[in-house]
Amino acid sequence: MTLADDIERWTWHKGRFEELFGTRDDGRFVERWPIGKSLAVLLSFDMQADVDAAAGWSSHPNAFWDSGAVNFCDASMRLYDAREGLARVLRILDKYHAPATFMFCGMTVEWYPELAKEVLGAGHEIGVHGHRHVKLCNLTPDEELEELTLATNAVREVVGDRPLGWRSPLYSVTDRTLDLLRDLGYAWHSDFHDQDFPYVLTKDNKPVVEIPPGHDDWPQYLIYTGPGSPIMGGNPYGTSDGVLSTMKAEFDMLYEESRTAPRVFNWAMHPKISGRPYAAAVLDRLLAYIVAHEGVWIATANEVASLA
Repeated sequence: MTLADDIERWTWHKGRFEELFGTRDDGRFVERWPIGKSLAVLLSFDMQADVDAAAGWSSHPNAFWDSGAVNFCDASMRLYDAREGLARVLRILDKYHAPATFMFCGMTVEWYPELAKEVLGAGHEIGVHGHRHVKLCNLTPDEELEELTLATNAVREVVGDRPLGWRSPLYSVTDRTLDLLRDLGYAWHSDFHDQDFPYVLTKDNKPVVEIPPGHDDWPQYLIYTGPGSPIMGGNPYGTSDGVLSTMKAEFDMLYEESRTAPRVFNWAMHPKISGRPYAAAVLDRLLAYIVAHEGVWIATANEVASLA
């Protein structure tokens, strides 16, 4: 095989991204940015609970032991966000009057509607994080449509209105996902990691705002050790001081850049991880640091997307 043949067989090429997902443009964020604010801080939390515990569709290798037996330790740890983590996160957010965006799986809302209502009652917003927390890239087109539709309807049932934002489980967006989201009436999407600032993707005259999710607490706190490893709560190899130092450096750089143009600091988290005491301490200390700076706007994803 020649080099030219290899290049010809490659499934990616310059312009492939926009070909699949739509024409990219900057939107009107800058001209509509709130007066007196320079840096937006977006805090989002993927809320799954145990919807994928020991399920045949589970995307997590530690849901079962090597023998194929159910890993009940892992299954119970998936419940940590529902039993402990969410309450701790909500308490910290309330302490700093910080609104956030919670991405609920459809089945999580169905199993635990009281948790979604608690989030709404605390003044936060709810987006959608799949239905079963299954990788979309493993589904057929019909299965993906069903997954998105079930998730949307489940969240709508509790929220009482059409959900506006979507983040795919494990960022497993496919070449169909944005088209389906447009048809379902979504305003924003959060799977791509190509820049810090939000932008607009328009296809067939249907725009969707892309809000890059930024850092994710899963790799920050969790190390992968293979099937049967009950580490769902996160191992403290990603130390509190280490993660805090990273996120403060991220904030400091973006804050400095925001002196000349609006910028966005985004952190995607999970209450089952960032709701653990040692990790929640990082969120607490980081928010204390953030609110001490002038010109910071702690916003929800819907608020930022509405500026497009």
